[in-house]
Amino acid sequence: PDYGCTHRNHEVEPPLFDIQEEFLPAQGRNLATITYPQMRIMADYSNIKQGTTEFKNYVEDELMPAVIDYFQAAFKIKQPTTGLLKFGTSTKTICGYTTPTKLYSGVSTDYFLVVSSTSDSNSNWVASAGACYLASGTKRPIVGSILFNLYYTKAAKGDPLVHEKNMYLTMHEMLHALGFSGSSFRNFIDANGKTLTGHIKSVVLDG
Repeated sequence: PDYGCTHRNHEVEPPLFDIQEEFLPAQGRNLATITYPQMRIMADYSNIKQGTTEFKNYVEDELMPAVIDYFQAAFKIKQPTTGLLKFGTSTKTICGYTTPTKLYSGVSTDYFLVVSSTSDSNSNWVASAGACYLASGTKRPIVGSILFNLYYTKAAKGDPLVHEKNMYLTMHEMLHALGFSGSSFRNFIDANGKTLTGHIKSVVLDG
């Protein structure tokens, strides 16, 4: 079967969240001269409630940290958050899951990821991810979720090929959660922070 992800289920634009962002000026086209800060990503694993302890520990201790380290090293952020990402206690759920308690006291991050799991043997999706909240200023995703289907996703148990497969899967889903999905294209901005226009086009291929 053709296993895949369900990012198309996240095509509805997420709500806006009012958070303070710092707008850093453009610093030229030479990447070597850019001094924007590295993107800070924080994950919460309290909603991994299905599956074995071995799987939860694998995701929390091996899989997600490696993927997060990769994206934190690869991405610089031009509009970093300057305040805490904090939700009121009346927000009982976030991304469809129980709100992590750390979000009530506030966390210092540019992006917060809710990691969860389920088991669905009646479909062929392996994982699902998407954004849940956008920053009110830049409309960039600031909260997202990734859901693993335990029916197809297993702990590597020291097998490097399984771990590599899980890494590629998770990196693919993270890109959706970070804003690379159809619902986010309309919010892409230029070097000056202005919303792009005319960059979404339709083409006909093979009729």
